[in-house]
Order: sequence, then C-alpha cells, then structure tokens
Amino acid sequence: MDDFEEILKRIRSNDATLTRLNLGGKDINDQGARDIATALETNTTLTRLNLGYNQIGPAGAKALAEALKINTTLTKLNLGCNQIGNDEAKALAEWLKINNTLTKLYLFNNSIGPAGAQALATALETNTALTKLNLSRNQIDDRVNGDLKNINNFIGRNKAIHTISDSLFKEFFGEKNTPFPAIKDIELVCENPKNCQRIVKKLLSKKLEAHPEADKTKVDKTEIEKNLVDDMKKSRLGTLILIFCKDQNNKYELTMNDYYRLTRVRKNLLEANPSNDSESIFNSIASNPNLSGIILNKLEFSDVKHLIQLQPPPQTSFEPATSRTNHGSGTNPPGTNIHR
Repeated sequence: MDDFEEILKRIRSNDATLTRLNLGGKDINDQGARDIATALETNTTLTRLNLGYNQIGPAGAKALAEALKINTTLTKLNLGCNQIGNDEAKALAEWLKINNTLTKLYLFNNSIGPAGAQALATALETNTALTKLNLSRNQIDDRVNGDLKNINNFIGRNKAIHTISDSLFKEFFGEKNTPFPAIKDIELVCENPKNCQRIVKKLLSKKLEAHPEADKTKVDKTEIEKNLVDDMKKSRLGTLILIFCKDQNNKYELTMNDYYRLTRVRKNLLEANPSNDSESIFNSIASNPNLSGIILNKLEFSDVKHLIQLQPPPQTSFEPATSRTNHGSGTNPPGTNIHR
C-alpha cells in the first residue's frame, strides 16, 4: 500500500482529523499490524479501526493486543477475516479484562475454537464496556459450546448497563423525554449488585469528564460523587440502582424515605400496622440510615418490579405527620422532586 507510511505518521502524530480508519482488504500482514500497533500506543484520536479482510496472523494480532492495553480511545475494532486463532483470542481476552473503552469487536471468519471462546467469555465476566462481539464463522459449535451462551449473556448485561447509565446521565443533564429503560434491562442489572456498582462508577466517570475544570486532578472527586448520589436519589431509576448496589455499610446513606420515593411503602406499612404508634415508628426507621440500610439490603428485585412499571407519581407535597387524615395517600415527602 503506497500511502501506508503516511497513514502511520498521521496515527503517531495524533492527527485530529483522523478519527476513523478503514484499512480493510489492504493486504496488511503481521509486520504491518506490528507497525500499526506501535503507532496506536501513543494515539489518542483514533476511535474506529477496520483491519478486516487482511493477512494478520498470530504475531500481528498479539502485537495489537499488547498495544491496545495502552490505548484508551479506540471504541470499534474490526479484525474479521484474518488468521486469528485461539492463542491470539486469548491475548485479546487479556486486553479486554482491563479495557473499558472498546464497545464493538469483530472477530468473524477466523480460526478461533472453544479455547478462544472460553478465554473471551472469562474476560467478559469483568468487562462491562463491550456491547457487540461478532464471533460468527469460527470453529465454535454454538449447539454444544456453553461459552457462546455466556458471551451472549455478558453482552446483554453490558448493553443493559450502557442503556441505564446513558439514560440516567441524560436525565441529570436535563434532557427531557428520555426513554425509561426496559424492565428486563433493569432486572438484568439489578440481579447482581456489581452491575449496579458499575453503573455508579460509569456515571461518576462521565460526571468527571463533563466537569468544566480542564485539569481533572484539581477536581474534588468526593464532592462530585456526593452530587451524583444526590442526583440519583431524585430519580426513581437512580434510587433503584443505589438500593441494589447492596452496600453493606450503606455509604450512600439511603433511608426508607428514599425507598418511599420509589414505592408506596409508607402506605403499605401503615395499613398493615394501624396502631397509634405505627407512624412514629415508621418515621424513626425512615429517617435512620442504619436501620434503613438493614431493611433495604434484604430487598429482592421481585419486591419492586411491579412498582417500577407504574408511571412516576405526581409531584405533590406530603402531608405533615401531625395530621393523620391522609398519611396513607401515597403522596411524596416534603421537598422531594420525583423524576422518572
């Protein structure tokens, strides 16, 4: 390829106009892949790279995998229709374990077998960024290989995490009419506290990126996290994610009042315990993070699934506890802004 050296020069120099690069079907071999890998180690502008339909074998694929452990800007990589086998898939899997930027990876029509699929499945246990992995036309029989099913499950989980994080982030920045994520996606995420913790982490990272301070080292991360949690507590979906983080120390200081914004638990509890002391007992629990944390950590998603399918409750004021006329009406506590 006549202009290959010029392309490498542009990658190395972080050419701001080079964000997408299509080198598919250019007869790139292992040496060419090594050269690209070296250039990628210092590149911070390229986000999409197509190296499909080339002649990249073991040496080239492994060089790319090593370089991509350093590169943090690539979001889409096509290595389909090359000469990549199990060892190269394992090398790529090691990269995926530590990568949190790549969202799409194409490995179709290579020579990856069950061992390679197993390594990729293991990597996806911890990788939550990848939302598409194409392994079609390899040497993997999806009828007998359970790793492909695991891969599909992990990809589904990642899509759900991405959808919910994106929805909440848009909500926090005032985008109106942001679609509420599908219940199946919320359920998929909430079945594992680590998934909810990953969403909080992703949102914190996005908040830091969006901060106007150019030098991020000067940003008070503790204050940003506190503001994030406050934002999440104003959101039905955000509150749900915080609850199902299942933090044993209740570091988000959740109370039953936060849960009440999500459900009508106050009405249910008071109707179940209609004694004169029931409201004062509820109030003492509802405002106490320690007592509330114990209760919230025992919640299962099935306890709230039917409630989050309801439309958001109207933004009304909760009647003071001194009046017992409507204490079970299901309206909101004072000062509560209810979002989706």
